Amino acid sequence: MNLVKIFPTCVGVEQNNVMSDRLYPYARKYLDNLNKSEYKEWGYKTTYGEINADYIPNELQFFSDYICDAGQRFMIANGFVPKALKPSIFFSEMVDGDLHGKHCHTDSFLSGVFYLKVPVGSADIKLFTPDPYKKLSRLDIQDFTNECSWETCNFTPAEGALLIWRSYIDHEVLLNKSKDGRITAVFNLSWKHDD
Repeated sequence: MNLVKIFPTCVGVEQNNVMSDRLYPYARKYLDNLNKSEYKEWGYKTTYGEINADYIPNELQFFSDYICDAGQRFMIANGFVPKALKPSIFFSEMVDGDLHGKHCHTDSFLSGVFYLKVPVGSADIKLFTPDPYKKLSRLDIQDFTNECSWETCNFTPAEGALLIWRSYIDHEVLLNKSKDGRITAVFNLSWKHDD
């Protein structure tokens, strides 16, 4: 039987090692300026909440421009009219034993991650189907290579890889097993409204 795939869940993927090499020193600087009491409730190093659309440091404007452009290209690739976007950005560093449970970002339109350092043992990110009915009509899977049956999808990180998806998609970072820091730039993109 032929299948017509409708209502797909799309994730944008691109590789940009030049950008990751340029951004890494800034991520390192911001992460090194944190002390243990500033790790928030996450339990790992993160600058969450410090860099948002109301305050993008000049030194990070190049990355803000890059992810807003990536967001617009993602919208076009999905058949939407691109809109102006405003970012919130944070850096994260995970070491052995760190993880981040299942969550989504309901206060934005697009979410993404950009991998800056990916040592051996770095955790995958797992994305979950946004289709709530797949869980209700549980079927035994015969062919695990057929994406029509997937309820989750893991992406193995690579330095310089950017992933972008719709913010309503639940995702989690699995248990990290790297001795050295798995360092990412994480971002959310919202609509930029004229004042």
